[in-house]
Amino acid sequence: MGKKTTGRRRSGCRRRGVGCFLLLLVLAALFCGAVIWLIKPPTVAADDIPEPLAVWLLIDNSNSMYEKGGIGSDPEFLRLDAARLFLSYLGVDEQDVDHQAAVIFFGTGADTAVPLTPLTNDQQRADLFAQIADPPRMGWTDHLAALQLAGEEIAEESDGRPVIILLTDGKPEWPELADVAAQTAYRNALQAQGETLAAAGIPLFIILLANETTAHDTAIAAVWQPLWQEMSQAVPPGRFFIAQKARDLLPIYHEIVAALAGEQTAGAVLETDVPMGGANFMFSVQPNLAQLTLVISKADPAQEVTVETAAGEALTPTSPHVRRAGGGLNTTEEVWVVEQPPSGDWTVRITGAGRIAIWQDYKLLPPIAAPSPTVAASTQPPTNTPPLSTATPKPLPTYTPTPVPSTSTPETASPERGRLPSVIEGAIILTPPEKLHPTAVKTTPNEPRWQLWTLGSLLFLTVVGGGVSWTLKNRQPRVSGALRILGGGPLPERVIDLDGMRKTAVTLGKPPSDIPLTGAEIQATISPGKLVNEVRQMLLSGDANLTLDDRRVAAFAQLSDSAIVNLGGGVRVRYENLRLRRAERIKN
Repeated sequence: MGKKTTGRRRSGCRRRGVGCFLLLLVLAALFCGAVIWLIKPPTVAADDIPEPLAVWLLIDNSNSMYEKGGIGSDPEFLRLDAARLFLSYLGVDEQDVDHQAAVIFFGTGADTAVPLTPLTNDQQRADLFAQIADPPRMGWTDHLAALQLAGEEIAEESDGRPVIILLTDGKPEWPELADVAAQTAYRNALQAQGETLAAAGIPLFIILLANETTAHDTAIAAVWQPLWQEMSQAVPPGRFFIAQKARDLLPIYHEIVAALAGEQTAGAVLETDVPMGGANFMFSVQPNLAQLTLVISKADPAQEVTVETAAGEALTPTSPHVRRAGGGLNTTEEVWVVEQPPSGDWTVRITGAGRIAIWQDYKLLPPIAAPSPTVAASTQPPTNTPPLSTATPKPLPTYTPTPVPSTSTPETASPERGRLPSVIEGAIILTPPEKLHPTAVKTTPNEPRWQLWTLGSLLFLTVVGGGVSWTLKNRQPRVSGALRILGGGPLPERVIDLDGMRKTAVTLGKPPSDIPLTGAEIQATISPGKLVNEVRQMLLSGDANLTLDDRRVAAFAQLSDSAIVNLGGGVRVRYENLRLRRAERIKN
């Protein structure tokens, strides 16, 4: 018995020794990492390369899309302009990612107009555009056939993250579908197809192009629109849109592709008619951008657009760190991508008459960690590097799922506008020259070893302390749901994702606040409340004049799904949280 006991003790000692050895290895790895970090010149860390997308564009070419005695939904084929803008953007934004796209036309049935095609160069895009340039009339409207065909093609493809975008101008319709039983069976089949796509994790965007028929068709609002909302919101970042007119398709497709590309946006910085003599416009580019994307839509392919930096340097497809898609003689779309663009007032010079729209999207540079303070004063003279801007960029309305009940109003196209530039006549006084290439980073000499040991120990303690702090912080409840800025006031309609902010309290309304809303007269705060069926309530508090659903908020008021918050000055927002609504229904 004694020998066995001694053996167990030795075994335990060995286990503890192995554990101590592993701990020493971890500490050594941390120290080596600290040394490497300290002696390595500071650089900007590259973003993780995103997963390639495989996008299926499903486009309605039923008879109602064409000229029909002045009431056709899209006789000018603006749906194809929007599709070309989308396909020009996709891929030029990320030069190291090979995105793909396919196009399906549908009507009475569904046909593959373009099989899944890589979007790696202008020639591939040009070939794709040629294949969709003259779509045929396809009779009635069968959404199920289009979604089933897309699902079959997705099942045969193994590369890329699939996304489906479906555009239609009306409900499923053909003579045999007039029977109520046939409509019910079709709706059930369409719902089942949506569930199949959701189970596979495939995001679905659905766009309804309104016309005189859809506006007076009660079945669309009562039967089909709620189903489309449910299907599109099943998998993020899917969403349901209503385009009030064909011209709204361009900003909707831009909004979708910018979200898929992970871009933030300043919205439309220019949207105007250009006179015969052409015009010059200016727009601002903020500092500290990793990437600037300009999306240009022209009414006439013959219009020439020249973009100049604040230093007067004209962008060309061969400029360093510049990429362009589109811009050919027969295209109305151009997408320019500039890496680390110089800040300041840029100029757009337009030759030729016609309507033009320009959207400005961007990615911010990641923050560069400042080096730890040294024990001895550095003898190297300080560099003249300007500090990072403290201005909060205008966020892009995110597409993190914010489910909307089937009885709610769907998202209506309302392109977000930036400051519209003024027409500039004659010469422009430009800022000092800045080049379209990254600024060289100066390295510093290696520090003495004892300082590295000290800094390595400080780094280890910082990591441990930060880990404890992060753990404690992540146990605290955070604000959840979404806010929809309601149109009709001083601000355009857009959605703000509260979950993505990861805050324990969020202020909104009158600046300064976490969500500054221009024109708001008062400020409100949203904070977490108690749990209801494992879903946390949200509470609203604020100034004495704050109202919730037209009632003054005396102290902390409970936020329910679809509650309306009035911030004064015509600024109204709606709180949306379908999970909370379901939890409250179960409670009651």
